[in-house]
Amino acid sequence: YSLPKPTVMALRGHATAGGAILALAGDHRIMTSGRAVMGLNEVRLGVTVPYPAALMLRDLVGARTARDVMEVGDFYEPSELLAMGLVDEVVPPDQVLFIARELATSLAASPLEAFATIKRLRTDPVVAAIEARMEEKRREFVDMWYSPTAQAQLEEAMLKF
Repeated sequence: YSLPKPTVMALRGHATAGGAILALAGDHRIMTSGRAVMGLNEVRLGVTVPYPAALMLRDLVGARTARDVMEVGDFYEPSELLAMGLVDEVVPPDQVLFIARELATSLAASPLEAFATIKRLRTDPVVAAIEARMEEKRREFVDMWYSPTAQAQLEEAMLKF
């Protein structure tokens, strides 16, 4: 998230839970128009969204959309993700990597120091908020993950796969 270089995520398939969190860490997300979904379904599994992911999501799409994404736990189609601002472009499946590379190349052509400084304007407040409460939120996440309720929900979800 705070890497001082451009990061472009090429989403060629589903990005759910941890995959969605990884996608949030990028500067830009290019997604396939094919059969793919993205979402944070942690609430349906009886666990919380990791604190850094919640803050990155809120920074990206605003408090109301972040609330809906995290508290409802749905998976969203590419067109919905584009409308929400969770992805930057939806392109044909065979163009995802090409478009992502093209964007990365374009961004990398800017002087790195200027890019990194501008990126920090966006990421520094989020990183500071994460660092200020990370230990507390890590403990909260671990306690919830290993709670009897969450373990039962996770076990039930695993049986479906």
